Amino acid sequence: MAVVSFAFYGVFDWYLFPDINQSLVTLRLVLGVSTICIIEFALALKRPLKELQLLGATAIAVGSLCWLYSARQTNFQINFALFSVYGAIFILGTNLYFRFKFLIAVITSLTITVCYAGNALFINELPSWVQITLSLFFVNCFVLSLYISWQMDAARYDNFLNEIRTRQREKHAIAKGRELLEIAETDPLTGLANRRAIERKFAAMMDNQNNSEAYCGVLLVDADYFKSYNDLLGHQAGDTCLQSLTAAFERVAERYNAQVGRYGGEEFIIIVTIEESKELSKIASDICEEVRNIDITHPGRPDSRKMVTVSVGATCQQLSTEPTLEQLTGEADHALYRAKSGGRATFRLFNDHSISEDHSSFNILKAIEDVVAENRIRAVYQPLVNSSDGSLFGHETLMRVFDRSGNKISPEFFIPIAEESGLLCELGEWIIDRACQDYGRNPVGKVVSVNVSVVQLRRPGFPDVVTSAIRRHGIKPHNLAIEITETVNILEDELVRKAIKQLRDAGVKIWIDDFGTGYAGLKWLRDIDFDLVKIDRLFLTDSATLQGKKMLQDIVTLVKNRGLEVLVEGVETAGQKNLLKQLGVDYMQGFYIGRPEKSLTNISHRLAETA
Repeated sequence: MAVVSFAFYGVFDWYLFPDINQSLVTLRLVLGVSTICIIEFALALKRPLKELQLLGATAIAVGSLCWLYSARQTNFQINFALFSVYGAIFILGTNLYFRFKFLIAVITSLTITVCYAGNALFINELPSWVQITLSLFFVNCFVLSLYISWQMDAARYDNFLNEIRTRQREKHAIAKGRELLEIAETDPLTGLANRRAIERKFAAMMDNQNNSEAYCGVLLVDADYFKSYNDLLGHQAGDTCLQSLTAAFERVAERYNAQVGRYGGEEFIIIVTIEESKELSKIASDICEEVRNIDITHPGRPDSRKMVTVSVGATCQQLSTEPTLEQLTGEADHALYRAKSGGRATFRLFNDHSISEDHSSFNILKAIEDVVAENRIRAVYQPLVNSSDGSLFGHETLMRVFDRSGNKISPEFFIPIAEESGLLCELGEWIIDRACQDYGRNPVGKVVSVNVSVVQLRRPGFPDVVTSAIRRHGIKPHNLAIEITETVNILEDELVRKAIKQLRDAGVKIWIDDFGTGYAGLKWLRDIDFDLVKIDRLFLTDSATLQGKKMLQDIVTLVKNRGLEVLVEGVETAGQKNLLKQLGVDYMQGFYIGRPEKSLTNISHRLAETA
């Protein structure tokens, strides 16, 4: 536009300077075209902005000075003097129109000003006052435009800073938003995606899949007996355990390009896209194996394993069926229940034919809520016999719970859920009352024992509940034994110790259950007055080896030296029965001795038939 304007003023040259008009017009055209060519060439070479500004400023200076020198040669000096006033446009343009760097604008406009002001002083046909006035006009244009340029440059710099600040604020706001989103979607303990994030990732995974023949897999992973781990070792150890499990899951997830998240508590979820459904078994198996490899000790497990393991339930469906996360997690939960009922530390794949046979974990609580009111709870009794003569010593009371369809729910599943929900205290009071009632009606043997959870012992007023049942059904306090499992350190729980003392002072027998598999058994024997110690079946099973037999003998000797009676559970063969007699064990319990019966009368009849 500047070149076009410069060339356009050639019209005035043509009429004002007829003696040199051709050379002036040609000069304008040549300078204009050359300037455009040079700058376009520099742009094509991607030269920096500073060089482009120098070219532009130089072009203005050269153009203005070349015209001034050429036009000065005309014989029409008055016309030249008047028309040279338009030289102020070059000064104004340099300072105001082209946004040159301030220093470049100053040097260029000063050069033009000096030349034009000096030229005005040497136009002979003008009076001196006109020469001076014209010269001052150029100087005034220079100073005024330079001041305005300086103000505009300062304003542009302020705008630049404001823009930078705005961009920084936007960048900070975006980063903060991402940080808040990450916090909102991240489990603070493990650093894994939480349930909300998994739902979002599942939706993204479904949207981004092009192969509808592929499968979407969901695996639910649950840490086995984690509540007892927490109760035994403390929540800090539990948190450390969960973090170790997280690392194991992430290693497996990385192999299969899967997403892993914490679904709540000790339950984790893994979502993955696989080409074939059979890959799901490999992933589930790898999860179980990876956890076994980290080898975290779990001293409070009620089974023979003494390490942390996980159970896995898995399911998958083709993407073409457009499955929902809710549907897949429901199926995986059914499979997880089957994995737990199958012995834990394993995995199961969802099978829709087995749904009617399962009690998925999210339905167990609902299934046991009204078992007492709806008469869906039973008491069964397993005999305890004297090792010396096989006579009946007493019986252990066991609880059986059924769902509304009449299917039995394993205690392995409903007891932990009942503990967490608070229902166990209601169920525990019922079983104690029923044991006292049945023994009061048919006092077979010397004692009836009932398993009691630490949750019950911690409950205020529990000893009063027990003594009330004893009085109500007319039995003696020493006819009732409370079995306490040693998977929780009751020595550090003042409420539990106080409850045990109150029961013992009332005359109720106090037994240790599953001795040797839990926490600090020797300290218990030293600090708490027990009447009987039940040795876990694991030691009897291991007695098939010489070392195992020696271990069992040492435990029996230790307990009897403390002046306590000994009962060994898990007797399943005649050889085991004879071994216990040789070792001097007081009492025995197991399927070989007698299976659980619905009534005490059945127990006495069955033992008579066996004898």
